[in-house]
Amino acid sequence: MAAIKIRYWLPVLFFMGFIFFMSSRRGEDIPSVFLYQDIVFHFGIYAMLGWSFGRAVFFEKPALAFFKIVCRCGIFGLLYGISDEYHQRFVSGRTCDVFDVSIDTVGSIMGGFIVRWLK
Repeated sequence: MAAIKIRYWLPVLFFMGFIFFMSSRRGEDIPSVFLYQDIVFHFGIYAMLGWSFGRAVFFEKPALAFFKIVCRCGIFGLLYGISDEYHQRFVSGRTCDVFDVSIDTVGSIMGGFIVRWLK
């Protein structure tokens, strides 16, 4: 049973670690590839985080209502987004931005919806 739990929660930890790693990069080290890439990257990675979190929650509590899973994904994305933005305050060339937190939250909610779609 523990190995199965790890199978579902490991992707959550992976995406959290990846976000932390990318947030630790200095602002000057991030090339500008296309317009609004920051929004696309935030939304995309937090959608994957929300999906993996929602998938793990669904595994833990399969009878939980879909709406509650999506709400938990949103709350989790909001809290992790806040901690991520706070962390960026201490990285050279990076800033703490409330708009990024809102994009992170929307991405996490969308990830929760994807759980339902893929289920």
